[in-house]
Amino acid sequence: MSIEEIRRLITTHAHKEDLGLPGVRINRITDPTQPTPSIAEPILAFSMQGAKRIALADRVYDQVPGTFMTVAVDLPITGHYVRASRAEPYLGFALELRSSSIAELLVEAASGLPGILKPPPPGISINPATPEMLDAVARLLALIERPVDAPVLAPLLEREILWRVLSGPAGPTVRQIGLSDSSLTYIGRAIRHLVPTHSNRYRSRNWHS
Repeated sequence: MSIEEIRRLITTHAHKEDLGLPGVRINRITDPTQPTPSIAEPILAFSMQGAKRIALADRVYDQVPGTFMTVAVDLPITGHYVRASRAEPYLGFALELRSSSIAELLVEAASGLPGILKPPPPGISINPATPEMLDAVARLLALIERPVDAPVLAPLLEREILWRVLSGPAGPTVRQIGLSDSSLTYIGRAIRHLVPTHSNRYRSRNWHS
């Protein structure tokens, strides 16, 4: 399946509150937005059309179509959509990163993954999406139109997407989510303690995808 099929699926189903796929979010934005602060949660966010900009302290990350952003820990960010219109909306897909799912894959992979960098990688990274990743994303989103298949196939496709990410350039960052003693895990706990519970979260109407 191609990126065009992913765009079609997002365009068709972005209005739905419940996709029938836990942990999956899609977004369709038709106008540029102003920079807005929020707390980014651990997530994979794929851009399929349009562009967005994320700022973390003095670092600025521009995300364009065909790339995915990895957020490995709760982080205070400022984000906005910089390229979005009614003729060509911003289209995005996101998958929540759960520590239990990542830890399970790490155990199964054993020594088949590269080591974590020293010092550890940053909590946010942007990398090109591979054809294998996009194919798995397309098959996962296609389950929106096949709800009978979703309970069985969705977990398998989520694992495939996670594995593609873990075994690629973003892997060292994502691996830390599954390691309870990683430095990013401690940072995330500290931020969750400091940020009030009523703060804006990194959800489907903010900068997740």
